[in-house]
Amino acid sequence: MDYNKEEVTYIKSTLLLERFTLKNIRKRLLSVTVTALTAFSLMAAPVSASGWHHNDSHHGSSASSSTWSYHHEDGRKACSEWVCDGNKWYWFDQNGCMCTGWQEIDSCWYYLNASGEMATGWKQIGNSWYYLQSSGKMKTGWLELDGEWYYFDGSGKMVTGKQTIGGKTYTFDSSGALTDSSSGSSGSSGNQTSTAPAGEKQVVFWGKTGTKYHIDPHCRSFKGTAANSGTLSQAKAAGREDWCGICSKSWTDEKLLQQGNPNVK
Repeated sequence: MDYNKEEVTYIKSTLLLERFTLKNIRKRLLSVTVTALTAFSLMAAPVSASGWHHNDSHHGSSASSSTWSYHHEDGRKACSEWVCDGNKWYWFDQNGCMCTGWQEIDSCWYYLNASGEMATGWKQIGNSWYYLQSSGKMKTGWLELDGEWYYFDGSGKMVTGKQTIGGKTYTFDSSGALTDSSSGSSGSSGNQTSTAPAGEKQVVFWGKTGTKYHIDPHCRSFKGTAANSGTLSQAKAAGREDWCGICSKSWTDEKLLQQGNPNVK
């Protein structure tokens, strides 16, 4: 069939219009599909508000974990980490569940109350007394507090009565405080009780900043002379938690109790 020029032009225009229309329809369909998929993914993705969340179950968590979890502002769940909320510290296990009771974290023991809050200070658990330092770490060994000396065994329990510690015998009253008994060099005789040396030599030193106390008032970490001195109890009340690793490597609370500070004349 032969077409004149006008007919050919009309046919080409019609075909071009159909192709343009089909192309636009495909674009629109693609745009609608992308929009729908995006909306679906946003609806499907779990977006958690920051703060506390109560969960119905906690698979894989220990019996000392609760059903509470905590989400940071970016929506990330707190897992295997400490969280400070309202000046109180909480620990969350690897599944993101808040823990309670005794927890061993980085080789140190902590006690978390039923509310999850990290315990500090004196804590009675069952028939035993424990002392949790300001960092929350369970105390073992000697502790001087408010001018009294206490001793906590390897499990953290405060001892009472007659105890042999480091080859010497000590007597503690029912409150756990070391009694002011006559001194002796060893518990092996069975008749003598060793007590602390003269109180004026049970002195440590600490600086204006830091978390350590020192046996040497001229420790190089001071860059001069110590700004403060006092008993272990006073040092700890000032926020100092442990012995200096430079001048006091071989020193312990027990050693200070037994020998006093050789730098105090």
